[in-house]
Amino acid sequence: MSFLTEFDRPLTTDWISIGEGDETSEFYRKIELYDMEWTSQVDIENYAVVGASYGGPVAIIKDDKKFLRVTAQIPVKPIISIFTAAGRLISSLKWDSGILVRMGWSSSEDLLCVQEDGNILVYNLFGASKETVQCLIGSESKEKAFEAEIFPSNNGTGVAYLTTKGNFVVVNNYRNARATKFAQVPFSEIKITSWTVVAANRLTNIVAARETSVYRVDATQAEQVFPEFVSVAGMNSAISFMAASLNGVHIALLTESGILWMGSSDFSKKYCEHTLGLRTKPKQMVWCGSKAVVISWDTTLVLVNLAGESISFSMDSQFALIPEIDCVRVVGNTTHEIIQKVPRETNSVFGIGSVEPGSVLFLASNEYAKGSHKADEYIRTISNMNKAVEECISAAGHEFYPPTQKLLLKAAQFGKCFLTKYNPEGFVHMCQMLRILNAVKDYKIAIPLTYTQLEKLTIPVLIDRLVLRRQYSLAIKIAEFLKLRESQGRSRILAHWACYKVGQTHIEEGKLADEIYEKLKSDTNISYSEIANKAFESGRKKLALKLARFEVRRSIQVPLLLQLGDKDTALHNAVESGDANLIYDVLLSLRDSMPLGQFQMLIRKYPMAQKLYIKYCKIFKPESVRDIYDQEDDFESQAALFIKESYSSQSESKFAARLSSLVSAQEMYKKSKNEFMASVCEEQVKLLKYQQTLQQQYGKDFIDLSLRDTIKELLSMKELKLAEKLRSEFKVSEKMFWSIRLQTLGEHHEWPEVEKLSKTKKVPGGFEEFVEVCLQYGNRAEAHKYLPRVKEDLQVKYYVMARYFEEAADIAYERKNENELLFIRSSCIMSDRSLAEKIEGMVTQLRTAPPDRGNRNARK
Repeated sequence: MSFLTEFDRPLTTDWISIGEGDETSEFYRKIELYDMEWTSQVDIENYAVVGASYGGPVAIIKDDKKFLRVTAQIPVKPIISIFTAAGRLISSLKWDSGILVRMGWSSSEDLLCVQEDGNILVYNLFGASKETVQCLIGSESKEKAFEAEIFPSNNGTGVAYLTTKGNFVVVNNYRNARATKFAQVPFSEIKITSWTVVAANRLTNIVAARETSVYRVDATQAEQVFPEFVSVAGMNSAISFMAASLNGVHIALLTESGILWMGSSDFSKKYCEHTLGLRTKPKQMVWCGSKAVVISWDTTLVLVNLAGESISFSMDSQFALIPEIDCVRVVGNTTHEIIQKVPRETNSVFGIGSVEPGSVLFLASNEYAKGSHKADEYIRTISNMNKAVEECISAAGHEFYPPTQKLLLKAAQFGKCFLTKYNPEGFVHMCQMLRILNAVKDYKIAIPLTYTQLEKLTIPVLIDRLVLRRQYSLAIKIAEFLKLRESQGRSRILAHWACYKVGQTHIEEGKLADEIYEKLKSDTNISYSEIANKAFESGRKKLALKLARFEVRRSIQVPLLLQLGDKDTALHNAVESGDANLIYDVLLSLRDSMPLGQFQMLIRKYPMAQKLYIKYCKIFKPESVRDIYDQEDDFESQAALFIKESYSSQSESKFAARLSSLVSAQEMYKKSKNEFMASVCEEQVKLLKYQQTLQQQYGKDFIDLSLRDTIKELLSMKELKLAEKLRSEFKVSEKMFWSIRLQTLGEHHEWPEVEKLSKTKKVPGGFEEFVEVCLQYGNRAEAHKYLPRVKEDLQVKYYVMARYFEEAADIAYERKNENELLFIRSSCIMSDRSLAEKIEGMVTQLRTAPPDRGNRNARK
């Protein structure tokens, strides 16, 4: 029942030589892995057995014909049972679908059941249905699958069909179910006696035999090939069995007369031809790695290498063969064994009479452990210590028994002491891999991998397979032992564990959510969304909601809450995140899935969300904004909206609508008790009506002019009385009206009128504005008329503005104002240097002149 660890026999006891016994001889060994737990339940003789590669599980189905064709005539539905490699039952399922043609395993350890109609039913290790893949294998409904073969391809796992009409159909990857019909094999009147799939170099071919004729078939042609048989019996006998190596490089053909032909899969090279001496049809023929073929009968097993040399094994009971990339697994009623060619490194160390450096180092290590002086003698004979160490390390990797592994690693460690420069990474790596291999070989796990298989499989895939078996604890230990990144190791495994836990319906949801949270709360790399989705898919919405609330990343949590229907929480968490895009996503989703009134009542609770929604509506759905303002009694916002609508209606045909909108805005402002804005709206309505009348009367554009521009336009038209009337109605100040009038006259260069205006009794704006208007419209001479009438304290400034620098200097000098002189000098220095120098002289005179006595006496 347990993995065998005894080490009380010579290391080469289970080796069997094949060949002449010279240096070219090869050695094979049969290693017992497990005592099968199914001993009392299963008799291989009555079952069809298929095993997954890389030490995978074993599936069996009872079939009296030992041929995977379960027909409708069998009264009781057969049971498919799935076991570990140690014979421990994992699951079982009742086959209640169509006629079963073939069973096999995918590269991801899914059980594939191929039906007569071509469809592939996919089950996981625990017998749960994953999917049904529809495959169209014939153009006619009557064309069914007669035989099928499941094979590893470059694209994953493929399925090949031989139909009832003798056609071959190939699916290179069952996941996409893209079927390719291969070329018709000639001479359809002769039945196909055997066939196999050859997948190599990204190409898939079928080798098929019609009696003695062999064909290599692909999608375009069926080419006849001619394996060279020396014996007459081989040439004249039908090919009854075929087997291709897993790498697609080699092929073996077995005739009804018991002649075995081995060669390359393209038939360009023949390796050997071997007479088995048995004419009875074998049970199985598979490759042992890529160096030998293993053929089985009831209790007999024959191994033939590429040189045509063979050895036989007698078994205690009937058995099934499972090919691997470097060995073959032999599954019997009571034991599970492997047959393997002894690896080169192992032969170098343990081979009888071996003088390789590794072998001598191993002897030296053993003698050193005994305290014998022979250790020194052996060490001195090693010429290449580095090679010796590497051989011992490599040999340790190919051993199944931990005691042997330890002896070899101790020998390597002993040899390292004699090396001045040695990189220990290889030694450390091997120690790590052996610990992992020994852990997964344990009968409780029962994945009997070899080191070669582990290198091909890779550690991440091994961890995935442990997760599929729900061996989460061991998977985490391996990930932590190898110090894998959390996202590849512990976090990912715990996420799978949590997804498995949510499927346990017998546990109360609240308790289960707390259990998952307690296990995962310290791991920040885990997303609860995937776990919650799994719970939701399992029909456990309450659990899904609890798990979703544990998610700390709002960008992931909020969409999940929406999906689960927790709208209030989704909106609350989106607002808390402060992410405007996320809030918009929630708002638009809620708007489309809720009644409008209910939606508006919900967003009232969240002012930020409501503001963002209003902003959105203003751009994309303006008609919705007024409903929101109306519901909220927000009169100010409603008034602003009416004003905006008023000014968006620019066409004359919509003039009435504009006035109506402004009147509505006025009413809204009155309701909000904003009297100022209400009066503004009232005056704007009055101005628009006045402008409409003017526009109709004069045929000019008045509408949308400001009050100032309207008055200015009337003044330009010489309609002084109308301008005066408008000023009076809108209570425009006299100073403002005066300024508009002056600007209008200046703009039209009506300088006599400007002069008349200056001679009125009252000038509200002062003469400074006269100067400014004249200068603005380019009449410097006209401006000079009004400079003397400017206020005294501003005269210098305006003289300088009009560029009358000399007069400005005289005024400043008379006032004895040094600051004004300096200001004038800085203004004219670039345009009139002589004047600037004169002003500088004035400044000097002011500074040197004696103080004014009158002023001094006055101060006294």
